[in-house]
Amino acid sequence: MNKLLNETTVLEQGTTVYHNQFGKGFILSITYRGKDRLIMCSFPKHKEYDWITDIELYKGTGSVTLSKGSLEDEYVSPTLESMLENLFSSRE
Repeated sequence: MNKLLNETTVLEQGTTVYHNQFGKGFILSITYRGKDRLIMCSFPKHKEYDWITDIELYKGTGSVTLSKGSLEDEYVSPTLESMLENLFSSRE
């Protein structure tokens, strides 16, 4: 079984991951390629797959992350009030 070690998380087949569009999934395979590893993730609920490097997965910069909330916190939809403020404040 392929494993990658991190200070807090061990990446191996079956490790739970989260996709910003497909939701919860798991690591299906890990392919070693030079300095980094290519990780194939499966999202069975949507019958989809995605690939990401271990570096992106640890940093949380890709569409797949290790924690559920990290993708949801990136974008907060503006309220109607703030959108109207921006609309009228830009016109002088």
